[in-house]
Amino acid sequence: MTGSGDRIDGAELRNQNQAFDDIHKVLFRLPGINITEEEGYGLRPNIGMRGSGTERSANITLMEDGVLAAPAPYAAPSAYYFPTTGRMEGIEVRKGSSQIKFGPRTNGGALNLLSTSIPDDFSFRARMAGGGDDTRKLYAMYGDGAGQFSWMLESYRIDSDGFKVLPDNRETGFDLEDYVGKIRWSSPRGARLEQRLTAKAGYTDQLSHETYLGLTESDFSADPFRRYAASQVDRIDTDHRQYMIRHFLGLSKNLDFTTTIYRNEFARNWYKLDKVNGTSITDLLDEPDANAAELAILRGGESEEDALAVKANNREYFAQGVDLIAGYGTMAGRSWHDIEIGIRLHEDEEDRFQHTDQFRMESDGTMVLTSPGVPGASGGGDNRVNSANAVAVFAQDHVAIGDKLTISTGLRLESINTKREQYGSGDPGRKAAPVETTASTREWIPGIGASYRWTREFNTFGGIHKGFAPPGPGADDATDSETSLNYEAGARYTYRDLKARAIGFFNDYRNLLGKDTFATGGTGGGDQFNAGEVNVYGLEASLRFDGASQFDIPVSLPVQFAYTWTVAEFQGAFDSRFQPWGTVESGDRMPYLPEHQISLSAGIERPRWRAEFFGSYLGETRSEAGRGKIPDSKRIDSRFIVDLTGEVSLSPASRAFVSITNVTNEIYNVARRPAGLRPGLPRRLLAGIKLEI
Repeated sequence: MTGSGDRIDGAELRNQNQAFDDIHKVLFRLPGINITEEEGYGLRPNIGMRGSGTERSANITLMEDGVLAAPAPYAAPSAYYFPTTGRMEGIEVRKGSSQIKFGPRTNGGALNLLSTSIPDDFSFRARMAGGGDDTRKLYAMYGDGAGQFSWMLESYRIDSDGFKVLPDNRETGFDLEDYVGKIRWSSPRGARLEQRLTAKAGYTDQLSHETYLGLTESDFSADPFRRYAASQVDRIDTDHRQYMIRHFLGLSKNLDFTTTIYRNEFARNWYKLDKVNGTSITDLLDEPDANAAELAILRGGESEEDALAVKANNREYFAQGVDLIAGYGTMAGRSWHDIEIGIRLHEDEEDRFQHTDQFRMESDGTMVLTSPGVPGASGGGDNRVNSANAVAVFAQDHVAIGDKLTISTGLRLESINTKREQYGSGDPGRKAAPVETTASTREWIPGIGASYRWTREFNTFGGIHKGFAPPGPGADDATDSETSLNYEAGARYTYRDLKARAIGFFNDYRNLLGKDTFATGGTGGGDQFNAGEVNVYGLEASLRFDGASQFDIPVSLPVQFAYTWTVAEFQGAFDSRFQPWGTVESGDRMPYLPEHQISLSAGIERPRWRAEFFGSYLGETRSEAGRGKIPDSKRIDSRFIVDLTGEVSLSPASRAFVSITNVTNEIYNVARRPAGLRPGLPRRLLAGIKLEI
C-alpha cells in the first residue's frame, strides 16, 4: 500500500476473547484512531481518524463488506447502527491516500468490517459465555457446500443487566440479537468465464436501557455508577435489516467486474429524558447549583404535573444503491498497472416523526405519564424527511515500476443532491405540502501516494490527498462542504516476525463542519455550521514482534505496541452555541481528542493454552474547546485500563476461555456529553467455551 492502513484478521479477533466484543477495544490496538466511549459496551461507537471528530462515527466512511453501513450515509451519517463486531472475521482500516476509492468522507479514513465468509465445505463454530451483571453470550455459525453452491447461517446474541444502578433496581443493560444468512453460487471449474453470485441477508434487533442523562460532579464522586430516577423510562429500541447481492465476473486473467446491489433499513426510537421544568438536561447538569429544584426532581423528588419531558426520537432510515467496479491489470513496458474504475448510484433517507411525553415524579421516585404527546405534532426537527441522491465515480491506477517503486494515483467525483421536507407543527398527518429545501454539491477528490522499497525489509511511503465531507440536507447557502488537504509520510520495516511502522501526518482543514445534535449536548435540530480552518497533525507508530523468536524455547511471546500523538488546533474564532465546541478562539484545541494514546499487549502461547495482557492508555481530554491547563469541570479523565484473557484446550475441537476487563477496577469518566459525567466499564469477568469443527 502507498497509503497507511491496517488489517485485523479473524484469528486475531477470536483470540481477544472480549467480554462484550467492543469495537473500541479492538481498534485501540491500532494507531491513528480516535475513540470516545459512551455506555461502556461499544454498542454505539464514537470513532474518528486523524482528528476528524468521533461523534457517532459520522466523520469516517463506515462499511460492512465494502457496502456503506451508516443508516443514511449522505443524509444522516451518525451511526446509531453499527455492524456487530462479534460476528466479524476481519477489520480493515485505511487512512491517507489509500482511502480515495471508498468515500464519501475522506478527511479521516475508512473503516470496513468483514463479515464471516461462506465456507467451501462443512464448518461449525460456536462460543458460549457468561459472567458479571448476568451477562450471557451465544454465537453460532454453520456452513457447508455441495457442488457449485455454498451457504452459511450465523447467529449472535448477547444480553446483560448492566452495571449502572437505578433507585428501583430495574435493568440498565441491553439485549442484542443478530442473524445473517448467505448463499453463493460459483461457476464450475474449467468454465470459460469465472463467476460467483453471492446473496446476503441480515437482521439485527437491539434494546438498550440507556440514557443521555449523566451525573453531576459531586454525585459522580460519591457513586459513579448511579443512575438518576428521572432516567428510569429511558431506552433505545433499534431494528436493522440488510440485503446484498454481489456478482463477480472474470472475463480473463487480467479483467474482472464486480457488481453489488444493496439495501439497508434501520428504525430506531431513543426514548429519553429531554427537559425538566423546561430546562434541558445539558444546561441543568452544566449548572446544577442554579437548577437546584430541577436537580432534586432528577434524583427522585416529587414534582408538579408535566415537569419531566421525555422525547421519543423516533426515526426511520433506508439506504440503497448499486456499485460497479471494473479491475484491469496490464504490463506497460517495465511497469505493471492495476487499474480500478468504479461507479456507485446511491440514495438514502432519514424520516423523523417524533413526539414528547410529559411525566410527573411521584414522592416514591416513580414517574407517571401525565400528558402523552402526538407523533410529529411539534414540527421543527420532529416532523421532517431528509434525503439524498448521489453518484460517485472513482478511477485508481496502482503502478508497480520494477520491484522498487509503487505509485498510486486516484480521482473521485462525488455528485450529491439533498432535500429536506419540513412539515408544520399542526400537521402530524402530513396532509399539507412540506416546505422543501434542496441543495447540490459536486466535488472532485484527487489523491496520490508512492512507496519505495530500499531493501527487502525497509520501505518508505508518502502521499497527499483531498479530504471531503458533504453538508447534509437543510444546510443553508452559507454552509460549505468540509474540505481539507491531507499529507502523510512514513516508513515500514519488516524482518521475519518483526514489523515496525512510523507515520507523520498533517491535515489542513480549509473548513470543518459542526452540527447541532442531542449527542453533543445541542438542541438536536441537526443544523450544520462552518467552523473554519483547523490544523491537525501528529504521529502514528506501531511495533509487533515475538519475544521468544531469538531463543530456542517451545513457546511464543507475541508483543504488540501502538502509539498515537495528535494535536488539532482551530485557526479562527467563532461561537458555535453548541457543545462540545462552545466559544472558540484561534489556537484552541479541539475537544474529545486526546493528545496521547498508547496500547500494549503481551502474551504467551503454547499449543494447548495461551494468555494475554492488554493495557490501554488514553490521555486526559477536553470536553470543550480551549487551551492550556484543562479546568476540572471540562476534563475527561486520563486512564490506564488493563485487561487479561486466557484460554486452554479441552479437546481438538474445544477450548475454555476467561476474560477479565478492567482488572484494577479503575474508576474514570469517559465523557461529559450529552449531559453530565458518564462512567467507564468497571471490572467484569466472563468465562466460556469455544467449539470449532
